[in-house]
Amino acid sequence: MYFLTRGPLCEARVNKIALTVVLFLLAMNAQAMTGAELEDACHETEAATRAQDPVEAGVCLGFIKGFTTAISVYGTLTKTQFYCAPDSGVTTNQIVAMVRQYLQLHPSDKDKDAGLILHSALTDNFPCK
Repeated sequence: MYFLTRGPLCEARVNKIALTVVLFLLAMNAQAMTGAELEDACHETEAATRAQDPVEAGVCLGFIKGFTTAISVYGTLTKTQFYCAPDSGVTTNQIVAMVRQYLQLHPSDKDKDAGLILHSALTDNFPCK
């Protein structure tokens, strides 16, 4: 990671990378799923262990893993912390349960972007102090 840590243009490089990540996430928004669609897909994660619909479970788990990875990379590059997970870590399946619980408590949010739902669920469960 030499290009990120050395030289007078380090901050400019980090900002360009962060901007690229944000623009990528915004571009994905054109095909983004809603909270209701994420809820439907995540409902199948439990069923996937019984091999009922592994494709839908993959959509849910893939979306969550991709989102949390993107937020982690963006946070590292910009030194921004969106949520503060415990040091012991959090599994993707635990995040699925948080999303499902969030949507049960906030049914009016189901029409919102799934990324916003996931962000809200994470910040509600892991606020930074």
